[in-house]
Amino acid sequence: MRSFCSWLSASILMAALLPVLSPGVASAAPVQEGVRVDLLQPASPESHFVRAEGPHTPTGDAVEVAAVLGLEYASRPVRAVGVDAEGGKIDLGDPVRHAVITRVGASVTPGGVVSLELSIPVGVYVTGDGERPIQYAGQPIQPANGAFGVGDPRFGVHARVIDTQAFDLLVGGRVWAPVGSQDAYLSDRRLRGELNVGAAGEIGSFAYGATINVAPGIFARRDGDRAAASFAAHVFPVRAFSLGVEPSLVLLMDERPDQSHQLQVAVEALAAMRLTLGPARLGLAGGPVFGNAAGSGELRGLFTVAFVGGASSSKPPAKPAGPPDRDFDGIRDEEDACPGEAGPDRPDPTSRGCPVRDQDTDDVPDDEDACRDLPGVKHPDPRANGCPDGDNDGIPDPLDGCPREPGPAPAGCPTHARLEGDRFKLDVPRVFQGAELTREGRAALEEIAATMRANPRFEQVSIGIGTRGLSAQAADERARAILLVLRAGYLDQSRYEVVLREELTAGLVEVQLVR
Repeated sequence: MRSFCSWLSASILMAALLPVLSPGVASAAPVQEGVRVDLLQPASPESHFVRAEGPHTPTGDAVEVAAVLGLEYASRPVRAVGVDAEGGKIDLGDPVRHAVITRVGASVTPGGVVSLELSIPVGVYVTGDGERPIQYAGQPIQPANGAFGVGDPRFGVHARVIDTQAFDLLVGGRVWAPVGSQDAYLSDRRLRGELNVGAAGEIGSFAYGATINVAPGIFARRDGDRAAASFAAHVFPVRAFSLGVEPSLVLLMDERPDQSHQLQVAVEALAAMRLTLGPARLGLAGGPVFGNAAGSGELRGLFTVAFVGGASSSKPPAKPAGPPDRDFDGIRDEEDACPGEAGPDRPDPTSRGCPVRDQDTDDVPDDEDACRDLPGVKHPDPRANGCPDGDNDGIPDPLDGCPREPGPAPAGCPTHARLEGDRFKLDVPRVFQGAELTREGRAALEEIAATMRANPRFEQVSIGIGTRGLSAQAADERARAILLVLRAGYLDQSRYEVVLREELTAGLVEVQLVR
């Protein structure tokens, strides 16, 4: 095992370093060198994510296999931009304006630790601007003509040095064989290799992944080599479906016609979703791309269909131990009142092992629910446990003396503002003390606001303030004090009005519903 691991590590290192160690000619690079429309590379076939390596479930000594078929669209992945005499940018044309690429990949992982992968991109439709060459830096660039093309095959080897549900650590490398179609911008006919390190995991309903890919040649300023970082974060609203964000950053080394070098940058911001149906996975992702790295584009969309499974271990399956338990609820069939349905252990032998019934789905079991047909709230009184609380005051309707008006326990009725028909009766010595509300007056208005919130069918409440014998300034100040209380009670302003009424004596307040 030690010799195998040493051979594997050496193979990965040599594969990634070979492009750097290969001799080259010190001359200006052709402008198409280092340009590939698949600059943004996918993850391994078994990954849950688009670009980053995903979490892995350990399977012991089983052989894991994965296969993926992907369809990817890129808008303007290769653009030619010049500079005018004043230093401004000039759009010279798009050698590749639209690219539709299908990608076939497969991987095999014996023992769930070391995986071998192969991925081949195929250009279904790659087309540029017209048929005439685009002149860039004194060199002609021929636009893609929509012809079918095959990209550079990608070979990879990875090992999971830490493999747990919550945290995986993966290291490895990939090599691209320079045999693809140059006319379709799927290859620049240069051998390339990268080293990879990734971390991923799954915690509850959250999955994450982060992968860094580095071509060692980028440190030697080798044209077309790249460094990339991909991240992913998904949540599972249900076990079979996840959605999340998957941003990626790419740095591409570009050798200019004058033999100078610069790092081109691209940032891809994908939103993604994944549906798992047994061993099958369906993925959909899309989003904008920002930056100037050749081969990145302005917009990317991806659809993938994958199969992830494995061969069973050669060991015979373990025989079940202990007495039978058909519903796997931990209660033996002979002691289970419902042996065909899983349920909790209960002291009562007639319901032991039976599922908890909750007809109205209010988290109150039917055998404890006083209102089985109506969703309600939990309450210590068995006469009202699970019954509705129409005014949201914490007192179920069967125990609430005022089921439409929120109020304190035990009666559940307001103290200062009771609803009688279409009017509120205020039970306070006086509402105002000068321009200010009294403590009782403020409490009455707060109760009115609470009753309005609890009854959405009440369209509006009208509060009339008596102004006879009161100065205009004092009347305005009293109206303002009432408005402040109603606003603080989180009541929508369309549901109340304050009216100054000359026919009412100063100090009187009338409150009426406007239906």
